[in-house]
Order: sequence, then C-alpha cells, then structure tokens
Amino acid sequence: MNSRDLRLLGLAAAGLSLVLVARGAEESGNHDAFTIEDPSVKDPSVVVEGSATAPDAIRLLDFTEIDQPGRTCGDVLAGDAPRVIQVSEGRSATIDKDKFVKLEIDGDVVYGDVDDDGFDEAVVHTKCEYGANGVQDTIQVWDLDSGSAEIKATLTKPPAAVDNVLEPTVKDVAIEDGKLTVTWTQFADDDPRCCPSLQSKVHFMVAGDEVIPVGTPEVTTAPA
Repeated sequence: MNSRDLRLLGLAAAGLSLVLVARGAEESGNHDAFTIEDPSVKDPSVVVEGSATAPDAIRLLDFTEIDQPGRTCGDVLAGDAPRVIQVSEGRSATIDKDKFVKLEIDGDVVYGDVDDDGFDEAVVHTKCEYGANGVQDTIQVWDLDSGSAEIKATLTKPPAAVDNVLEPTVKDVAIEDGKLTVTWTQFADDDPRCCPSLQSKVHFMVAGDEVIPVGTPEVTTAPA
C-alpha cells in the first residue's frame, strides 16, 4: 500500500486504543471502506470485541478527518473526479481550480438506527461548494455492518415535490422516530431568486442502499 493510501486516526474508548485505517484501492477496490482494528492484534481483519462492536460503536469515528470518495463532488467537477478527496478538519483543499470546487463536511453528524437493525448509523452531510455560490449537498448513511465503516446509502436530491427552478439546499438533517429527516429550502412562486421563504421537511426510510421518501413533504415558513 502506498503511504498516500494510509490514513491513521487515534481513537480511544472504554479503555481500548483503536486505529482507523483507510484501505487502499489496490487492496480492497472499495474507496469508501475503513477497518477498525486493535493494533495489538496480529490479524488486521479482526474487529476487537467490546466498545468497537457495541451498537453505538460508529460514534467513535471523527468524520471531519475521514477522506471522502472522489465521486462525492463528481457532479460539479469540470474534469474527472479524483479517486479520493483528502479532508482535514472538515474541509478539503481546492479540488477543481477551474470551478473553485471545495468539499466541506458538516461536523454536526447525526446518529441513530435508521435501518432498524439494532445498530446506530451515522448520517453525514457533505457540501461541494463551487463557483460563486453553487452548492451540491449529499446526505451519506454510514454503518459498521461489515466490521468496517462504509457508506451504505446516499441522498443527493430531494423528491420531485420539493424541487424548484433553483436547486434546493439542505437546511437540517435529523433522525426522528427511526426515520431520516431532511429539511430543504423551498421557493414560493413570488420569491426572489436570492431568498427562499419556505422550507420542506421530508422523512425517509433506509432499506439496503436505498433512501426512500415516506409520506408527503411538510412545508413551513422558513425561520427569519
């Protein structure tokens, strides 16, 4: 493995010293995969028992320091997406100098069991900022079901009922009653292009790699 493909994060919980290792593409073929391992265990595929396999073990990870797959910003890049977008303190360097693309990770990660498997998932909001004021939002659902932290499902656009002439932006992400809940900006018919006066809250269920809307959007006046 090349040194650039190796990323170590020190984690401590319940007296166990854990290490997060990003697998290189040459080994795993999966750019989203990470392995939690006990450095005292010779077999790196072994996931330590105890806090690392607890229902809320995913809360040990700092997503503002975990590199992202290049496809996270792929839709807004002028050229090909990089294999990996390096992240530090929740931000990347400029990815595309022609379009001034940068990736930002919302540090306010939401945790909860959104797929009803008895284990918490992490819901991570990423923003690819580009141009003067363009933003591409992605909602990622991460889990540890395989023993590694992986992106199991993503949501990049709201349902058609929420879509506007201008791309809605994510205002809030939450978990309510086991459902993933996302709030987007919403434009009224007479709103100026700068200033949406409404917001739409949509509930989703997560089934496998699908994020499925449930019910109808809840449209309210956006807070001042």
